[in-house]
Amino acid sequence: MRLRWSTIFGDLYACDHFVYPEYKLGNIDQAPMDELVWSERAAAFGKAKKDTLTTQCQTCKFRFACNGGCPKHRFITSKDGEEGHNYFCESYTMFFRHTGGRLRSIARSL
Repeated sequence: MRLRWSTIFGDLYACDHFVYPEYKLGNIDQAPMDELVWSERAAAFGKAKKDTLTTQCQTCKFRFACNGGCPKHRFITSKDGEEGHNYFCESYTMFFRHTGGRLRSIARSL
């Protein structure tokens, strides 16, 4: 079987961690990139990212900064026993506790 160039190159996905057929937004050789980026499929991917947060994540004071992290890393159990919590949560929390004041200061100066 011979593949055309556009079937290999130019495919656009919702995320580089989800390069699977079900997350393909389309091909930039066949549709404008802005059309693909602002498509219903892209919006649904973003909405699912938000809608699948654990309660621990939803109530975290640092959620504004990490938004639950990458869905690809949501494979541990939260403190409340919910599946699908981010593996890096503890390290994100440590980082934001340590740098939060400095980051807020930088943001105010901008």
